[in-house]
Amino acid sequence: MGLDASQEIQIRTKAVLLFAITFAFYFVSRSAALDEIDSVNFAMGIRHFDLWNHQPHPPGYPLFVFAGWIGVYWKAHFVELYLIEGRGAQG
Repeated sequence: MGLDASQEIQIRTKAVLLFAITFAFYFVSRSAALDEIDSVNFAMGIRHFDLWNHQPHPPGYPLFVFAGWIGVYWKAHFVELYLIEGRGAQG
């Protein structure tokens, strides 16, 4: 009663195509600005973590802010290293 290889490939191809179309639609139609208070609190929490001012609001957002902070921290260091490496390569 199992699927043969060609049917399985067709199902996986359809799933990947459906995901790609959905992601493309989301990416094109997403908001360019922070449009809800949760988004604003999340962004403010990454910049300055302060639970008393609800930046971000508890209980689950502190973990997301920590992950976002790590992303911002590493991105800044990678850019810094890239610039330093570029200057060193110029002579």
